[in-house]
Amino acid sequence: MANGKAGNSNGARQSGGWNGQSVALARRSWAIGFYDTPPPTDGQLRAYEQAVRLNPQKAWYRSRLAKAFWALGMVQEALEHFEKACELMPHEPFYRLELAEAYLALNRVDEAIAQLEQAVEWTPYDDYYHIRLAAAYLQAWRVREALRVMERVVQLRPYNASYRFLLGLLYLATDDREQAECHLRFRWQLDEYDRSFLRHFWKLCGVALDRQLLS
Repeated sequence: MANGKAGNSNGARQSGGWNGQSVALARRSWAIGFYDTPPPTDGQLRAYEQAVRLNPQKAWYRSRLAKAFWALGMVQEALEHFEKACELMPHEPFYRLELAEAYLALNRVDEAIAQLEQAVEWTPYDDYYHIRLAAAYLQAWRVREALRVMERVVQLRPYNASYRFLLGLLYLATDDREQAECHLRFRWQLDEYDRSFLRHFWKLCGVALDRQLLS
């Protein structure tokens, strides 16, 4: 399936019903705008280009120049330097993360997933790399794989309320309402004064909450 547009076989519909809505909500939760940075000035761009000319084997300078090109909308030039940074430092997960984020922005989801899977293999205890892999799986509608990764994330950070919320949404997406309610309730207990969450919780689970809390 090109760029991961899966059907129902992965455990969630793409639209309609609470499982489709929970996937959509989770996808919005992960839209972080990794490269939403202001474009460089002419002087900054020249400095980045000179740094690469003087240090062509330094991945860090390639990465900075790639981000500058990206901010200017020069996508092909940016990808060339993101990919070169990975080539120069093949075992550095951060450069793979940067390249994966660029691929995701271009909807080259399968390529992004390949980079993130490798990064997660090298950083098994870093929750952020896992979160980005889960986001990529979700962008590809590979919901059960996203769920598996989020289960690992919650093992790593069991008291992170946002992670519990996202895991609960993914359980809803796979129609496991019992597990969804368990994690969403736990998330509520971690941050019981978050009224926005209470509204989501009430709508998604149909739990009889005090409506005064939701007003």
